[in-house]
Amino acid sequence: MNESNPSSGSLPTRQLRQRPNLNQGSKRFHLTPLTSAIIFLFVTMIVTWISFLGSISRDHRADYSLQKAEQINRKISLMVPMMAAMDARKISPPFKPQVSRMDTPTIIFTCNRENYLSRALESIYKYHPMTKYVKLKDTGDPATPPYRMAGAPIIVSQDGDKKEVSDVAKKYAAKFEELGIPFYLMHHKPRPVTVQVDQFGGKPYGRDGHLRGPEAYKSLSDHYNWGLHRVFSGEVYHDTDALLITNGKTKDYFTKNTPPNPSRVVILEEDIEIAIDFFSYMNATAQLLDTDSMLLAVSAFNDNGFQSMVSDNKRLMRSDFFPGLGWMLSRGVWEDGIGSNWPEGWWDDWLRDEKQRRGRHIIRPE
Repeated sequence: MNESNPSSGSLPTRQLRQRPNLNQGSKRFHLTPLTSAIIFLFVTMIVTWISFLGSISRDHRADYSLQKAEQINRKISLMVPMMAAMDARKISPPFKPQVSRMDTPTIIFTCNRENYLSRALESIYKYHPMTKYVKLKDTGDPATPPYRMAGAPIIVSQDGDKKEVSDVAKKYAAKFEELGIPFYLMHHKPRPVTVQVDQFGGKPYGRDGHLRGPEAYKSLSDHYNWGLHRVFSGEVYHDTDALLITNGKTKDYFTKNTPPNPSRVVILEEDIEIAIDFFSYMNATAQLLDTDSMLLAVSAFNDNGFQSMVSDNKRLMRSDFFPGLGWMLSRGVWEDGIGSNWPEGWWDDWLRDEKQRRGRHIIRPE
């Protein structure tokens, strides 16, 4: 608020308080020039002091108005409708958001590339809506929470037990703990490889000792199946060993207040770094995914999303093709044949098959 000079809007002192002519009507009062000068100076000092106090009051009112405006803006930012909630605001820790609102966890599938996992978790931490609640319109359905925070809790599902990978997860668990976000680390026992030659005549392991070819795809599919079952069932939330919390009080809080079984899950892999609007995008499309029976999933990736090929970077498209790579799956779709019929391998191609898709679409950005 711009404030003018406190005295700039005031009339000159001589117009505010004119010297009285006490000679009129009576000869008993006669002021000498010296007395008149003293009275004039005294009146001037009083008017100046009143103006000064007024300026302080105006400045105080201005500061108060700014503070109230900021408070109102903060309240509005927490109450905006779902589609307009795009800006995150920080709340100083310790911050414990209501666990009952955490019905959309993010799971990151990882194996043995700790450097990739570190970059992926850093992007999630940087752009996570950690201190933002998104207000939904109350539909009256008890199954629909009035608020939602997409991306919480954070779940890392590690294939194997490579120490360097686990250490990265523990490092970021401490960061999310400060924000009041539960962080879980699950260890999947790798699928045993019993063949010496795969179905295409190649060796299952490369020179670096990592799985490759068909066996790698089968191992990944097995990991996905195991991890998604544990998350959708809520089993991971009741595994105290999986909850990576170092502060005793915080761990006790999240042990007693477990998140609800997920309504939907955001799915990432260790080599994916998200964009700044990733979680806002998932928040904005979550209710659509829940209510539109013609949707299979929501994906944040477009194979042809190059700048030269996009006319509107805010437009969403319905597609027959499942792009994967940063996507969200609802409980309804998972329980409607996807979870119970998960394939042995090549799970992404399997989801693209019309037998699984059944005419349903995938929301993706243009």
